[in-house]
Amino acid sequence: MHARPENPLGLLSLAHILTRTGNHTEAVTLHREISGRTERLPLYLIPLADDLSLADARSEAIVISEEVVNALPKAAHLRTWYAAMLWKHGA
Repeated sequence: MHARPENPLGLLSLAHILTRTGNHTEAVTLHREISGRTERLPLYLIPLADDLSLADARSEAIVISEEVVNALPKAAHLRTWYAAMLWKHGA
């Protein structure tokens, strides 16, 4: 098996490592690249919104959270996640 740095899941793993080490700005940059490569699939937008929240980009985190919920309106767990995002940021 060969490493494939262009693979979105591999990039997502790297972004998670960056987040765990407190490098939120770098993680957000990587998440933006992933979302562009995947045509903004909600699977990849969720961690982007979470990391934006950690990087103090709260307004953008809320906008992206809403985008996720609108893309998958029947996913109740995402509505709960979105509500928590709103509550956490006082929106």
